[in-house]
Amino acid sequence: MRTRTAGLAVLAALAAAVVTACAPDGPPAAGDTTAPAPPATTAPASPGTASATGTLPTGKTCKLLTTDEAAAILRVETVVASAPDDAQCTYEPEPRTDDTPFLSVTVDVDADVFADDQADARTGEGYRELSGLGDRAFFYASTVHVLAGETSFQVQATSARDLDKQWSQIRVATQEEYVRIGTEAARLVAARL
Repeated sequence: MRTRTAGLAVLAALAAAVVTACAPDGPPAAGDTTAPAPPATTAPASPGTASATGTLPTGKTCKLLTTDEAAAILRVETVVASAPDDAQCTYEPEPRTDDTPFLSVTVDVDADVFADDQADARTGEGYRELSGLGDRAFFYASTVHVLAGETSFQVQATSARDLDKQWSQIRVATQEEYVRIGTEAARLVAARL
C-alpha cells in the first residue's frame, strides 16, 4: 500500500478549514452579554475513545462519522469509537458479542489505492459496483470502497465471527446487512470529504 502521509496532511488541512469556517467572525459586539454556546462535542474520557453521546475521539478519521451516526447505522444504543491512527476509526457496539456487527472507516488520499483495490477485487466473490457514492464505488469482501476526487476510503462492516471467513461462508442475509451498513456509513463519510 502507498504511504498515507500525504493523506494525513490533506485531512489535517481539511479539519483546519472546517474549524476556521465554524469559528465566529470576531469578538462579540459591545454590550452583547450572550454567553458563547458550549461546544457541540466534548473531549472523550480517554484519548482515542468515545461513547455514543456524540463525542469524537482524537483520530481525524473518527470526525467523519460520529458515534451517534454509527450507532444508528448499526442499529444499537451505544457505540465506542477507537482510532489506532489518524487514517482509521473503528466503531464497536457496547456490549459486543461475536455476532454483533461493527464498522471501520479507513481513508487513503491516493486515487491509485482505489484503482489497485478495484483491479484486485473485480474477479472476486461478492464483488459489485455501487452507484451514488463519490465518483466511483464498489463493494467487496464486506468492504465498501469509494473514490471521491483524489481521496479513496473504505468502510468495512463485519463481526468478530465473520472477520476471517470467506464471503461464501457468510449467510446471504448477513452479507446484505454488511452492504447496508457499509453503504450508509460511506454516504455520510463521502459527504464530509
